[in-house]
Parts: sequence; C-alpha cells; structure tokens
Amino acid sequence: MQPPISETAASPARAPRKTAVVVLALGAILFLTALDVTIISTAVPRIADEFGSALGYTWVGSAYVLAQAAVVPVWGRLSDIFGRKPILLVALAVFAVSSLLCGVAVSMALLLAGRAAQGVGAGGVLTLVYVCIADLFPLRDRAVYFGAMGLVWVLASAVGPVLGGVFTSLLTWRYVRCLAHSTLRMKML
Repeated sequence: MQPPISETAASPARAPRKTAVVVLALGAILFLTALDVTIISTAVPRIADEFGSALGYTWVGSAYVLAQAAVVPVWGRLSDIFGRKPILLVALAVFAVSSLLCGVAVSMALLLAGRAAQGVGAGGVLTLVYVCIADLFPLRDRAVYFGAMGLVWVLASAVGPVLGGVFTSLLTWRYVRCLAHSTLRMKML
C-alpha cells in the first residue's frame, strides 16, 4: 500500500519571495471574507431599521453563513475539475459582485439575496485558500501556513466590528457592504 500523495510529494523548489507573495495573497483574500463575517455585526441594527424589517437581525448574517456552508463541497469539486486558480478567481468575482449588490440594495429581500450570493462566493474563497495551502506545501510545513491563516481570522475578528461601527456611525452602513468590493478592486489593480 502506497502512502497518500501529499506525504510523498516533494516540496516544490520555490523561492522564499514567491512563497511570501502567495501566502500574502491567500491571506488577503481570506481577510476580506473573514472581515465580511465580522464587520456586519455592528451595522445590522441600522440596516434593519432602515428597511423596517425585524428579519434583518436574523437573516442578514444567517443567509451568508448558510449559503457559505452549503456550497463548500461544490467549490472543492469544481476546483478538482477546472483547477484551483480559475475557480478561486470565480469565487472572488462572485464575492465582489454580490458585495456591490448588497451595497446598492433598496429592499431587505434584495439585501438578503446579495448576502446569500456573497456567502456562495465566500464559501469558495474559504475552501480554496486552505486547499491551495494543502496543494502548495508539504505536510510537515502546512501547520505554519494554516496558523498564519488563523492569525488572519483573529485580525479580521478584531478589526471588523470596529470598522463596521465607524462606517455605520460616521457614514452609512452601505460602505460596510461595499468595503469588500472596493478593497478587492484595489488588490486586483
């Protein structure tokens, strides 16, 4: 019986600079999706008040998380078929377009549809970041990079509610929704 491929695969000869760029890029896109989970918490009361819907308290967060959990296996399988990079870019595009949709929502129904679509894109990003790390690094080195991604989650959890409160108080909750889209656009340039 042969050991799994991940244990026998040799570490690719990659320059430390290229490794740093890859890890930073994966961390940046993971930060966007993690920030989106946490930044909305302080804006939900204002959103529900603006649309006059008590459903906002429950479904603005739940639509995102439920859609995200439902599509994880689909994104993983699509990346097996079409490759990691193109599917990761598709997931980022879905996330960015749906962030813009949430920012321009004129009703609670449109906002919830945008949040669900955002969850679909985030499910792909979250899944594929960890899959890419598993593909790129040998088993003995993965813990370091998974730990770095955990640190990204900690940072987003600390910064998200503060940014959400600042945007909601000083500007409008719509900037909270468009933050991910504008940040993503700046990273792609």
